Amino acid sequence: MDFVGGRGDRLRAGSVPAVTAGPYVFAGTHELRSRQLLTGRCGMNLGASELLILLLMVVPYGVIVWGIVDAACRPEAAWQAAGQSKTLWIVLQVVGLFLCLVGFILSVAYLTAIRSQVARQQDPAAPPVDR
Repeated sequence: MDFVGGRGDRLRAGSVPAVTAGPYVFAGTHELRSRQLLTGRCGMNLGASELLILLLMVVPYGVIVWGIVDAACRPEAAWQAAGQSKTLWIVLQVVGLFLCLVGFILSVAYLTAIRSQVARQQDPAAPPVDR
């Protein structure tokens, strides 16, 4: 015998209705959660447009962090020989973390122009960095 609930839900006589909260099911069964874990669908249903927006938000921060780490790893002597300030470029990029577009532009400028100058001074015998 089936009963129809207020929202159109069907209940079987003698069954315990499941209470859901997000991806979890409370009624003594973990079938839904197990199925979600096995299929990889645990609450993030991203379409192509959402994925593109997520990438456009994450990639600039990755470039900024790459620029900061690269600048910090270069020796101070190479910076001085190149006529650049290590502290200035690190501070500019750290401030750029909070101003995403500005930080991204500064990091790209560092990675394309300043980095090659400092790398040449760091190891003068090495061939120039190709971009």
